[in-house]
Amino acid sequence: FAGLAVLSGEHVVTPVRVEIDTVRREIRLVRGAGQAHELVSRTMVRDLEKAEMDGMMVRLWDAEGGLLAEVALSDPAVRSGLMSVLRDEGKLK
Repeated sequence: FAGLAVLSGEHVVTPVRVEIDTVRREIRLVRGAGQAHELVSRTMVRDLEKAEMDGMMVRLWDAEGGLLAEVALSDPAVRSGLMSVLRDEGKLK
C-alpha cells in the first residue's frame, strides 16, 4: 500500500513544446494545449547566442550559452522560414 500511495502522489509534469514564430522572430516554450496552455518562456531570436543545424535538427542556444531547445524540422517551409530568420539575425553557426 505504501508504494501505491507514493505512486499516486506523484505530480505528472506536462511536457514543454517549442513554438517558433518567424513573423515575431521569437521562440516560445509552452506547456499544455488549447485554452489550458501556459507560456514557460519567450526568447527573441536576436537574443539567442547561436543556432546550429544538424540535418533536420536545429539546436537553439540562449544568451547564457545554455541549450534552449532542440527541434526536428521536417516541414521544408518551416525549416526555410526559420533558416532565413536565423541568417538575418546572424545566429546560424
